Amino acid sequence: MPTQWTIGDVSVTKVVEQVRRVPLGGMLPAATPEALVAHADWLRPHFIDDDGCVDLSIHSFVVESDGLRILVDTCVGDREIPGMPGLGGSGDLPTRLAEAGFPDGFSITLADKHGKPAAHGHDATVSRARRPPA
Repeated sequence: MPTQWTIGDVSVTKVVEQVRRVPLGGMLPAATPEALVAHADWLRPHFIDDDGCVDLSIHSFVVESDGLRILVDTCVGDREIPGMPGLGGSGDLPTRLAEAGFPDGFSITLADKHGKPAAHGHDATVSRARRPPA
């Protein structure tokens, strides 16, 4: 079941690409085991495990409003992320969209996480998708 929020007349659906356990220190070098000790009471067990790893969720959002569907993508695409071995896109966006309740082939407006028209990443794999006007 996808995570979904309704904000007024707007519906937002989270479409998970992947969730991986990664060392927090790999993303935030200052998050050493010594630095995390002072925060262990609220970090563990919900946000960090005993090994200093966190769940990193890479996902997109489908925003629906006034009959318009907007895909806000992370732009990870089907590639490895430098410095993060094993953390790369699945390249299967149409399947994940269908599993979240959005059948392959619907007309969407593609935008990246900065609100710009998507120029790379999964947008090329979504069947019959259209780009917003330039």
